[in-house]
Amino acid sequence: ALGREVSASKQQRLEYEHYVHKIKTLEDSAKSKGTGKDFEKLASNQQKLSTASTMYQQGTETLMRKLERAFQDIALELGVALSGLAKASSEVTSTESRHLEQLHSRGPAWLTAVPASHSAIVPGGGGGKP
Repeated sequence: ALGREVSASKQQRLEYEHYVHKIKTLEDSAKSKGTGKDFEKLASNQQKLSTASTMYQQGTETLMRKLERAFQDIALELGVALSGLAKASSEVTSTESRHLEQLHSRGPAWLTAVPASHSAIVPGGGGGKP
């Protein structure tokens, strides 16, 4: 969602830098030639630089506010996710603790299982006499 704003900010910066460079070139030209046309171009481009500077500054401020909002939203979502993870971890720890308490109080299942009766075991597959 912020991709467009970042691209617009980059474009505004390029435009601003273009006019900064152009003003420098026109100033150098006006100093060397000093014609009326050079001074007119310089004045015109100084106005364009002022506009580009204002647009770049406003665009950057808007982008920064949106980035701050996006980071706050991410931080909130991360906080909710971490809270859920902590709760799940606590529940697992509690369940494991109860299981270990039961194991400690009753012993493992293999120690408390009722042994099978000896008559249930029939040698030779359980068939009659051969």
